[in-house]
Amino acid sequence: MSIPAHKEEVSCPITGTNEVEHLLNFPQFPVFQHPMSVNAELDQVRVALDFYYSPVSGHCFQAEYSEELLEKLYSSHYYTPAEGSIGETFRKYFISVLPQYLDKHPKKGEGLNVLEVGSSDGEMLSDLDAFLSDATFLGFEPNSLTSKKSEEKGFEVRDAFFTAETVRGIDTKYDMIFSRHVVEHIPDQTDFFNAAAKVAAPGAYLIHETPCLDWFIKEGKLDPFHVEHIHVFSKASIQALAKKNGWLMVGLELSEAGNMIGFFQKESEAPNALPDILPPNAFNLDKIRGQKQRWLDALSSASEGKELYLWGAGSFGLTVGSLLDGQFEAYLDSNKNKEGLQYAGLNKSIKHGPSLLESRKQDQDKIVIAISSTFSVEIETAIRATGWQGEVIALANI
Repeated sequence: MSIPAHKEEVSCPITGTNEVEHLLNFPQFPVFQHPMSVNAELDQVRVALDFYYSPVSGHCFQAEYSEELLEKLYSSHYYTPAEGSIGETFRKYFISVLPQYLDKHPKKGEGLNVLEVGSSDGEMLSDLDAFLSDATFLGFEPNSLTSKKSEEKGFEVRDAFFTAETVRGIDTKYDMIFSRHVVEHIPDQTDFFNAAAKVAAPGAYLIHETPCLDWFIKEGKLDPFHVEHIHVFSKASIQALAKKNGWLMVGLELSEAGNMIGFFQKESEAPNALPDILPPNAFNLDKIRGQKQRWLDALSSASEGKELYLWGAGSFGLTVGSLLDGQFEAYLDSNKNKEGLQYAGLNKSIKHGPSLLESRKQDQDKIVIAISSTFSVEIETAIRATGWQGEVIALANI
């Protein structure tokens, strides 16, 4: 995977402009964002990543990527979602903003046909099933391991990517088509919007939840910048992308964690579309560029003479682990399904976090736990609930 040597060769995928600037470089970023068996046979485990930013569109993107590699990741090496309450806060927020929009739908939120793109193991579908009256559901999930878990919960799932081709033959029209942390992964956006149009009922909402670049620029956070995210959308750029493909933004919500939820309707069915949103202020781009060093400085200071563990074996944790170049003890995670696995190319084992806390209670003053996850509040609450008094650092707050 080569990266264009000069920014003149790079153009924004939203507007086509070549008025872009280089934002971030990760010279040796691990390809596989999810842990796997130490015996997994893999061809390529690290790649150079370059992210660019267009001040015209307010869009951030990878200049070059391997679509074949990404499809292989999502189909074969995408890990089972976390157990327990991890992610519950995000799901609750998503549900909390729905009524103000669904109440305006012709069906008033009753008897809706709902389609989720990237339905994973059915966590969100289960929550919606409890929230919506008499709804019917369909999921699209290309990873067979997680789609089977969703089917076991009683949901119909298509084991496929959501494309104009894979929706052929679907007779049902859907009132609500949504994705959560999917749109930033999609190479062919035009095909995605076309697929949604093919299965949309009159007045349907297309809903995308995705990291909000405006928020991450303001906060100087690196969370959404990794190999799987070929796009990092701003409010302006996701609105412009949808408009280019015949969908207008009719609502936008922003969570405390920096995720935006955009509501869209077909151009002919959106009389109350929002006015065009301006791109984010780019003055804080240097704050993002400096995040890597802020993390390293904080971890170096806190862990001097102590054992350092990273709690959070996900994409955030992999970013931090790669920056540390393996200079920490191990990953911790509450999901027992991850125990004993490791990241390809990083060679750090994953230990069950609660078990380690129990076995090392006498060493609390010798250990520093750095939470390398966006679910930092939930994780720290769970750690403290065990009685652990040792130092805990939430990297999301640095």
